Amino acid sequence: MNVRGPETPARTLARALFGLLEDVPEAAPALAAARDIAATTARRVPLHGNVDLALAVLTASTRVLRQAGAARGRKSRRLK
Repeated sequence: MNVRGPETPARTLARALFGLLEDVPEAAPALAAARDIAATTARRVPLHGNVDLALAVLTASTRVLRQAGAARGRKSRRLK
């Protein structure tokens, strides 16, 4: 995945996460979708893959609970 711009901790994390996701077969469909999103966005504005997109790929490919970060006191549901 193309992550451009000045080096920041977030960009370093995005590059590392995308690199790790390349080796996860279950991540292939979400990674392909992320590449399409990044390519489409880059044609319109100077934005590229970032840590948010990398985390979205991770979430989609591992079936993380939808409200995993905010599930305190509530029943969480798995993504379908």
